[in-house]
Amino acid sequence: MTVTQSVDLLVPVQQEPDFDAASLTEALAGFGLRVELPAQLRIDSEDRYIPVRVWLEDGRVVHTGIAILWEPHEAPDADEAVEDEDQEDLEDEDQEDLEDQNEDLEDEDQEDLEDENDELEDDDQEDLEDENDELEDEDEPRYIDNEVGVVRIWAMNAPMPTDANEGPLGYYMAAAIARLGAGMVVILAEAGDPMEPEAMLETYLPTFDPSLPPAWNAYPYDLFLAAEDGDAAAIGPELARGAHLEARTNKGLTPLMVALSYQSPAAAWELLRHGANARAVNGYGKTTEQYASDCFDIWVAAEVARRAIHPTDALFAFIAAGDADGLQAALDQGVPVEATSPEGLTLLVAATRRGDEAMVQLLLARGVDPNRPTPEGETALAIAERNQHVAAVKMLMAHGARRSFSR
Repeated sequence: MTVTQSVDLLVPVQQEPDFDAASLTEALAGFGLRVELPAQLRIDSEDRYIPVRVWLEDGRVVHTGIAILWEPHEAPDADEAVEDEDQEDLEDEDQEDLEDQNEDLEDEDQEDLEDENDELEDDDQEDLEDENDELEDEDEPRYIDNEVGVVRIWAMNAPMPTDANEGPLGYYMAAAIARLGAGMVVILAEAGDPMEPEAMLETYLPTFDPSLPPAWNAYPYDLFLAAEDGDAAAIGPELARGAHLEARTNKGLTPLMVALSYQSPAAAWELLRHGANARAVNGYGKTTEQYASDCFDIWVAAEVARRAIHPTDALFAFIAAGDADGLQAALDQGVPVEATSPEGLTLLVAATRRGDEAMVQLLLARGVDPNRPTPEGETALAIAERNQHVAAVKMLMAHGARRSFSR
């Protein structure tokens, strides 16, 4: 699903919130929202989708979710510690210079020297303060006093799974986290002042729409965590409990892609052992093989690359090489005669294009459909006639082939 409008929120906080499922569920209940969160809820510096089940007042249930990220600032006294250390170093250096000069100066020059030292200290202090101010300006902006970090909340800003109910959930989540962290809420799209959570909810009145299709039916949150953590032992039990091997995150990543992106080869091997799809593509067009190429384990990368080859590639390789015996052996082993390439071409079309009479005869004898067209609608007979493969034309017509495709 393509999303055209997102809800992006910031929650600057004065203390790190309790991000466990129980605390967040209770905080949401304080705003009148009953939810079910993953028991192993994890909110940290990773942009991770969280599936949420929402119960409405009329008893209906909404399956939606949200992406949340926690960005803590450095300890509040970090800059002060740097400033004190620099100041002490500066004072030590100036004092040493002053003592060296005093040894060579007459008593009547002492007063002038002390005045000069005071001016030097003042100038250095101002320079140090200016430098610290510039460093602070380069840091992330602070929205509230005593801010220790910000929580970023994204709704409706990724390919899948997503739905319009992410928006109201985002507002409620922001309010709950603000309450847990003694913080406020910033609506990024409006670039306004931070708002108290209660005032924000009263202003935006978030409302769920239970008539919308659910964003997910059974989102395997724990399976994705196992893939992320490299917990190979947890993958089998999660799959046995019904977790879908080809489930997708909000960015379209499969569990195998997650394992590879987190450099978790043990989990990747386990997912492959259970039959994970090595040809999957995420919501932005990146393939599983590309994720594997970034993994430090060259063996798992090679296995993904091997499995990424289409199952029928070998059959079309037999045809390209004119290896009728190889093709017949594959068919004898149970390969379907109607197998197609990733582009939708049939074995018969490939053999006809090549003008290989033995292969055309073999496929027809195995019962291949002589009229199954290419994705462009062209039949094998039309291809044979255009390429003047006379023997193939006769064989095809003898098996009821037509020049044009009709349903």
